[in-house]
Amino acid sequence: LFIILISSTTFSSESAVDNKPALAEGYYVTVGVYAESKLAYAQRYAQQVSNMGLDAQYGFSSRRGYYYVYTFYSKNYKEAIAEMRKLRQKEGFSEAWVYVHSSSIGQPRKEEVAKKEPVEAKEKPETVKPGKENKPKAEESETEEVEENEAEEVLEEEEIEEEEIEEEEVSEEKEEDRLNVYFNVLNARTQVPIEGDVQVIDVERSKLLDVFEAGDTVDLPSPETHTGELALVVDNFGYRKNQIPFNYLKPDTSELFVRKQGDKYVVDFDMIRYRKGDIVTMYNVYFFQNASIMKPESKYELRSLLDMMKENPNYQIRVHGHTNGNAPGKIISPGDDKQYFTLSDDNKQGYGTAKKLSKERAEIVANYLIDNGVDESRIKTKGWGGKRMVHEKLGHRARHNVRVEIEILQD
Repeated sequence: LFIILISSTTFSSESAVDNKPALAEGYYVTVGVYAESKLAYAQRYAQQVSNMGLDAQYGFSSRRGYYYVYTFYSKNYKEAIAEMRKLRQKEGFSEAWVYVHSSSIGQPRKEEVAKKEPVEAKEKPETVKPGKENKPKAEESETEEVEENEAEEVLEEEEIEEEEIEEEEVSEEKEEDRLNVYFNVLNARTQVPIEGDVQVIDVERSKLLDVFEAGDTVDLPSPETHTGELALVVDNFGYRKNQIPFNYLKPDTSELFVRKQGDKYVVDFDMIRYRKGDIVTMYNVYFFQNASIMKPESKYELRSLLDMMKENPNYQIRVHGHTNGNAPGKIISPGDDKQYFTLSDDNKQGYGTAKKLSKERAEIVANYLIDNGVDESRIKTKGWGGKRMVHEKLGHRARHNVRVEIEILQD
């Protein structure tokens, strides 16, 4: 047993090998990438960006062999795209991009990695002068019991030698160089078209190229690589994630998923509903601070959950509520008017534990379903407080601890 334990520890995938901070699966708003031998430069650049007022971190991808310096991480690509666009508005970060780290995206062949060996950066060190960057305003924390203090760090006037390897940006393709593709996204059981987004990912660079709406004919962007390999991903709440390989240079080779129809290619996505045992996070359900009242932008994902429950009357679920930490505090609850998405004078204000707050948040999701026709016997709730946090309580990802999860008990 001891030998097995040691072996499993030694060969764990993408763990902190040789004390390298490993990247988790998800989407990273990236500002720099460094060769494996340039850890010191990655650390310096992350510190430099942090001194500019951004919360920069760095992590290692053992699959690709690079250190990535990033300012934002999320498992929700829409959130990452929004943060990337905001960052690009800041001076000096106009070329920020979203790096997609996923074990499900194919690994490049060894000969391809050899050809893409990082080039040495410019010989002259770059001087970053203070005052060039505008200090960003601290964003409102999504945590219950921690209010982030606004802090400004002065960037020391020193020359920082960088060997940053810039990720190649995809140039704009000419109209005639793009493929016409129709994304046919269907409920696998009913064969009814469903709404959603299709992510187009450059497999070699693990880079998100574009996002398109399902049901549209689009001009598919070229990865501009010699393999032409793309991954087309649909990740709709209510359905299991579906990823289809697509070769831009030879689209007919993916014959199981791709078919030619006139002057366009049709990509078929059969989306499978969640099954018993699945536990999924509602990444687009947000709560007002210290409240069991949801923000208006939560409506879309709640409707998706409602549609799932109405489509299959056999579904039984448990709603799990989680907070950031276990400290007690103020709790704002809906009043008698049952306003799920609005703060008002009718709200009730009290005091309680983090577990109580998380329980109330799970219950408001359940009540939304019940008020919209789902039998309450099909829904259970559980409040965990901060017992199952996925990130450090005071870290830059702490707001992701505040979440609601749906467990499928019966399908």
